[in-house]
Amino acid sequence: MWAVTLPVCTLAPKESTNNRSRILIPLRRAMDSDGSRSITSSNDSLESYERVESTYGRTDVFDFPKVELHCHLDGCFRLETVIKYAIERKIELPTYDINKLKDYCVTTIRSDASLEKFLQNLPMFLSVYKGCASAIRELTLDAIQDKAKDGVVYIEFRYCPQLLCTVAENKDDLNPLVEENPKERLKPSDVVQIVNRACQEGEALWPTIKVRTIFCCIVPLPMISMDIARLCLEFKNDGVVGIDIAGDENYKTQAALQPHIDAFQFCKKHNIHRTAHAGEAEGADSVNKAIDLLSAERIGHGYHVLQNESIYKRCLSRHTHFECCPISSYRTGSVKTKEIHPIIQFVRDNLNMSISSDDPGLMLTDLISDYKVCAEKFGFSTEILKKLNLNAAKSCFLPDDEKRELVNMLTEHYY
Repeated sequence: MWAVTLPVCTLAPKESTNNRSRILIPLRRAMDSDGSRSITSSNDSLESYERVESTYGRTDVFDFPKVELHCHLDGCFRLETVIKYAIERKIELPTYDINKLKDYCVTTIRSDASLEKFLQNLPMFLSVYKGCASAIRELTLDAIQDKAKDGVVYIEFRYCPQLLCTVAENKDDLNPLVEENPKERLKPSDVVQIVNRACQEGEALWPTIKVRTIFCCIVPLPMISMDIARLCLEFKNDGVVGIDIAGDENYKTQAALQPHIDAFQFCKKHNIHRTAHAGEAEGADSVNKAIDLLSAERIGHGYHVLQNESIYKRCLSRHTHFECCPISSYRTGSVKTKEIHPIIQFVRDNLNMSISSDDPGLMLTDLISDYKVCAEKFGFSTEILKKLNLNAAKSCFLPDDEKRELVNMLTEHYY
């Protein structure tokens, strides 16, 4: 069992001992007045909980171990790392001043906010990581360290390997984003191996956190979905626990959705878990489609499910887990500030849901900021937030034995 103790200590990765015991405490992260993150410079195998005894990352507020299920790895970049690799790789950015570059992040709530506007600058940031093994490794390590500082003990990062590669996996690969003469040849599987090794490295440096990954299909890129599904199977025993689909949820015809359906059914056949973005940019029907056509076990966001009572009751009765991201929901325009946030109703009705940060790098925020919104704006008590973490643990994509260990560890600490 993972022993959860709370000594007062200093933060720094400590050399491991023979009994695998390590002690950590997180760096204090400065927060801007609006709750945004201030910018500062910055094993051989994945281990199960029972093999690691350590404290979780301590935080100034909400000081309890946390579980996060909805966080995009490629949305976890640090601006100082973006600038470093842009200069090193001679990639043009609109500015190399870190404070001015913040203007290209989504740090305010616009009256005309939309998912499209939210994501419009993401390709610029990703360009410095695409096709660069060292940059992808650092992206992953930065993200793991930041989550460990937030007191996260288990996280499922999601990303699309095809967005970060430069060459095709094989001659039948239809990825339209490959490059003709890349400086560094990285296949999608190479990207996965880089991320996996970085996850192992991060777990060794910050052993309070366990990391798993989910691969994302992209709605406008149906031609790569089956390739992503096959990668899920190939790396099923190497830290990859599920498949997702992200992007515009407005599937105008089932024919347009069919390649994604095929990929998800392939994963279901091979006992690979499924989650899907739905009810964020589109209405409640997208949640139904995610469940019926994609066999989704969890829903990413899902706020608009309240627009249809029968679909909402269906999700309640089948205990479908909703991965909710409060700050992101406002900045994508999924929820308007004048509305009562759907998450409040979710909690009142005991919907199976949890709290995540979505794209903390793109928003210059962190998971603690989302917890602050829940506490200060929605009135959630610490006990409610702990319950939502238990929901996340019970709905995570770990194997049953590891899931039980995680739930038991949280329960022991909380109560």
